[in-house]
Amino acid sequence: MKFQKTRGAFFGLTVAAACPLVSTAAFIEKTSQLGLGGMNSSSDSMAWCDYNNDGYADLLGYRELYTNNGGTNFTLKTNTLWGDGVWGDYNNDGYHDCYSWMGGGHLYRNEAGAGLTLINNLAVMPTLPGDLDGIHGNASQGACWGDFNNDGYIDLYACNYEWDTGTCALPDSVLMNNAGASFTMTTLLSTTNNHARGVTACDFDMDGDLDIYVSCYRLRPNTLWRNDGAGAFTDVAAAYGVDTGTASCITTEATRSAPLGAIWTTTGSSTFSWVTSATPTPPKTARNSCETRGLRGTIISS
Repeated sequence: MKFQKTRGAFFGLTVAAACPLVSTAAFIEKTSQLGLGGMNSSSDSMAWCDYNNDGYADLLGYRELYTNNGGTNFTLKTNTLWGDGVWGDYNNDGYHDCYSWMGGGHLYRNEAGAGLTLINNLAVMPTLPGDLDGIHGNASQGACWGDFNNDGYIDLYACNYEWDTGTCALPDSVLMNNAGASFTMTTLLSTTNNHARGVTACDFDMDGDLDIYVSCYRLRPNTLWRNDGAGAFTDVAAAYGVDTGTASCITTEATRSAPLGAIWTTTGSSTFSWVTSATPTPPKTARNSCETRGLRGTIISS
């Protein structure tokens, strides 16, 4: 198993070898045995990252950071973070930093693997829209790192959700990195009623810059932002058939439910095909049963 780092952002993992098809389960639950039995169950997401550069992937959950002890088990490093987050080396010092989208957004600087320091300075990291009045609290549901203007420093796209059930939706934001010193926020007012929940970035059209896909809730159309190479975006979701929503907000309780995420893949240079919708499950740890056949890995799902 190896982790992929692209332009300072931590995107995920790839498996170096494939398991042969077997009739038994591919993974064995080892949550408690690995020291993760007390993990906070409030998390909406998990994020792997080798934050201390020791060669072993550590784990970020809701308010918690667990250190990997040489692949044998995990130790709780801290439980005082703001919440769920994403990893990325925003200052290019060789250590992955962390951004938590909760509570208006908070940036944590990695202190050379020793720990994370909250950068509590609005001149460095602005507060996301909707949390400025201090009344309604957090509204964001996700964020994604990516070097959107190809200047060598990773930027952020932050989703913004809603204050109350089905009402008072908030706009998404793009936060451009100023050479690792600070971020400049642009609020995307056109997204105010999107009720965004999840976001991911990739160069889907292979033109040399990262595009952004945003999944929305309450049957709102999803967004596929095509990047012009300088960090300016145009929504092309409808043209590519991946908006999968309606033109107006659905407000009745009977019609509010919808998948919170999906797995999708390209079927060619100009179309996409939905594979499956994702359903949230409680956090569990599973050990890959292929370990005895030369493939080592542990996967957390949430």
